[in-house]
Amino acid sequence: MRPILGVDMEDLRRFENASEALVNRILSDLEKPLYEALTSAKRKKEFLGGRFAAKEAYKKAYQTFERPVAFTEVSVLKNADGSPTIMSTYKSDDVLLVSISHTDDRVIAVVSGETT
Repeated sequence: MRPILGVDMEDLRRFENASEALVNRILSDLEKPLYEALTSAKRKKEFLGGRFAAKEAYKKAYQTFERPVAFTEVSVLKNADGSPTIMSTYKSDDVLLVSISHTDDRVIAVVSGETT
């Protein structure tokens, strides 16, 4: 097993009034209903920005891929305790940890774990 780590920080203003095309490029089919259920524009911006940052951190953690991996193949969902978790069709057996934090205008995500 080899340890992996990825970090990404984004400006949340990039995700204000996000177009449907941008939402469809970032979110998986499992994430879209969660996003659409949000009623606050602020929460939608945080949700979309957080998912983008987590997926960028995921890609940085692996650094290279055996095949292209689209954002829509990676889902950032919640565990029973509310903490985020990553599910992906790429190396689905890897155990990964993810943390997402934001301020009013920034979001940061860290992905760590081990891969074969």
